[in-house]
Amino acid sequence: MPGYARFWEQGTGKTRPTIDDQAYWTLGGTCNAHLVLAPNGVHSNWVHQEWATHMPVELREHAALFEWQSDRADTKWHERAAHDVLYGKRIPFVAMSYDALMTERGLKMAQHLLKRRQCSLTCDEAHRAKDPAAKRTKRVIAAAKWAPRRRVLTGTPVLESPFNAYTLMKIVDDTYWHPYRLTTYTTFRAMFGIVGKSFLSEERQKQIAARRGLDLSNIVGYQNMDLLQDALASHSSRLLKEDVLDLPPKLYTQYQHGLSRVQQQTYDQLREELLADLDGGTITASMALTQLLRLQQITCGAVPLDDGTVRRFDPNPRQKLAEQVITDIPHRFILYNRFTEDVDDGMGLCRRLGLRAGRYDGRDGTQARNEVVERFQDLPRDDPHAYDTIVANTEALKEGRTLTAAKTTLYYSNGWSAITRQQSEDRTHRLGQDGAPLPVADGGHGVHYIDLECPGTIDGKIVRGYRRKQAMSEKVLGDNPRDWI
Repeated sequence: MPGYARFWEQGTGKTRPTIDDQAYWTLGGTCNAHLVLAPNGVHSNWVHQEWATHMPVELREHAALFEWQSDRADTKWHERAAHDVLYGKRIPFVAMSYDALMTERGLKMAQHLLKRRQCSLTCDEAHRAKDPAAKRTKRVIAAAKWAPRRRVLTGTPVLESPFNAYTLMKIVDDTYWHPYRLTTYTTFRAMFGIVGKSFLSEERQKQIAARRGLDLSNIVGYQNMDLLQDALASHSSRLLKEDVLDLPPKLYTQYQHGLSRVQQQTYDQLREELLADLDGGTITASMALTQLLRLQQITCGAVPLDDGTVRRFDPNPRQKLAEQVITDIPHRFILYNRFTEDVDDGMGLCRRLGLRAGRYDGRDGTQARNEVVERFQDLPRDDPHAYDTIVANTEALKEGRTLTAAKTTLYYSNGWSAITRQQSEDRTHRLGQDGAPLPVADGGHGVHYIDLECPGTIDGKIVRGYRRKQAMSEKVLGDNPRDWI
């Protein structure tokens, strides 16, 4: 099919059949170039791992594999390498990040491939292009119009919202929704959303809608999910790990803690201020989100201040609980954090406990992060250069990595995105994972996921939000209901 979406769960092997597609098109004369768009860092995996491993032998000697590197795109050697790929005799296989597509040089490279060749387009982790008003999404959809063959890959297509299906299927086919008379995002929302009262004033809604070109009516629920499921079925497929892999089960544990007296006072004061502002209608959406962020930072024990300093609560019950939990983990593990301050504290905690820890967040470049993964995943634990744990920002380490050396994942803090949470879990729960002994009577092995939670705070609301989103996603995709956290 010219356009198709593989909504296969993380770890089920979406990449291999997509490379087979590219080979089939190339050998059959349908395409003579291939462009893959993926999140930053994931795009390099296509060049150094996926194509190198899975490309058919009869095609490799004719293929020119190229990783577009935005931070080096203005250097002479990168320009020369890109020129050789574009004008050489070999067939270009180019991997580029979504961020690179937003740069002038990256856009020109993509346009050259798509407009001057019969170039296929593959969007990996395509949920990164879900907002129809975002410039990134518009560029991806525009690029897809030039590609004679298109593939959309993501295991979490509608985990945040069923509305995400709109842009994903427009990449598959720009006119995909026309037969359903859903020619705009507004009509799509009206078909599948239930509108309620918004806490924003009508004037404010109109101002934002005019600026972003979207209908911002408040959605309080969803409808016609069976119709949406049928609409997706003709040009997509869904596979779960339980369908194709024999993996150890996921085991979830929550450890709870209270707040110190000062933390509780600060939390209650900020919460009352937020509720008062909402009741009075004197707060914007961005202000409300900032205050919710501060509430969570209080529970974690470190709040950045406007002057650039960080207020750290002492004592910090969450950090004390994390120390107790980590001490009881007998194998390699990942420590996920939402905030930079928590990553800082996590590194310090691991060092105090005598653990060799690698830091993985947006502070370091791709090469440094690759080294962290190699020292954790590939080196035996008795190697003096190996890491016992990775202390990571969840957004930075949620995609494109295999970390099956870890048997336990500890979430010090969670973000609002259910996609980020699910993607990060599946760094460890994938092919090659043999699990650790389960603390249950019948024995067996499992992969452990531990959450630190303060009852009666925003922590519980985040987890309940995950569960609601998963239930909605299961309805759209036809998945059997599963327990989560």
